[in-house]
Amino acid sequence: YLINISQLKVKLEEYPWIKEVSVNRIFWNNIAVNVKNHDISMRWGKDGYISSNGTLFKPDFSIISNKPIAIVEEDKIKQFYLDFTYYQSILHPVKIIQFERSNIDQLTLENNIKIILGYQKQNERLELFIKSYESLKNNKKIRTRGIFDMRYPKGFALSYSRI
Repeated sequence: YLINISQLKVKLEEYPWIKEVSVNRIFWNNIAVNVKNHDISMRWGKDGYISSNGTLFKPDFSIISNKPIAIVEEDKIKQFYLDFTYYQSILHPVKIIQFERSNIDQLTLENNIKIILGYQKQNERLELFIKSYESLKNNKKIRTRGIFDMRYPKGFALSYSRI
């Protein structure tokens, strides 16, 4: 009964992997503590993780995860995550394994295909990729290491990564 439950709540919420805490006193000698932790939707480089609501959290320890890698500036994570979920919904069932946003958006898919979307008209360019890929996917070279540069106004450039 000497524990200050509001201080306990504040202290627990300081841990970066904790999303939400509720602390309630049950009678004079019991306390109920409910903790909701962030789930991992993406890895943010080597320093942190992005949750399914687009929140960056940086625990003091490493978590083994095979989630997609995010390469983006910290102050742009919210919009980045929204774009990632949209791109993933368009590409489903193929999974994005890396999404990089510098001056341009670049996606790497689970089959090692790289898509360079540029900095504008990304949704249109991704739709064009899907249409083009459907007719090209039977070629093993394209299917396993194609690089689609979608930044051209009337089409795209196709090259191959080295083995």
